Amino acid sequence: MDLGKILFDSFNAVNDLYTKPRELAAIWLTKPVTCGSGRTVRIATGEMVRVNTQTGDIEDAGPDKPVTHRVAKCWGTTTSQFELHLESLETGEVTVLKLS
Repeated sequence: MDLGKILFDSFNAVNDLYTKPRELAAIWLTKPVTCGSGRTVRIATGEMVRVNTQTGDIEDAGPDKPVTHRVAKCWGTTTSQFELHLESLETGEVTVLKLS
């Protein structure tokens, strides 16, 4: 076995974790939000969320503010470039919300 190739392949694999977007199990927010399952900072595929149609931001859901979207997919790198693919409960249309 060529040690140089093993090291090169290992560094490339680690680099891919930081640079190649992929489907993620969940995205962690900096502030908690109230979703269909309760108050959380972890948004996972299948979670029900409320999206403000004016700003495009996720906001707290509640009795007077029902959920509006289902998270169809969490996408991004392991450290940045996070996206939520949100399916409208009303129309079925999928919208991509880029998080910074």
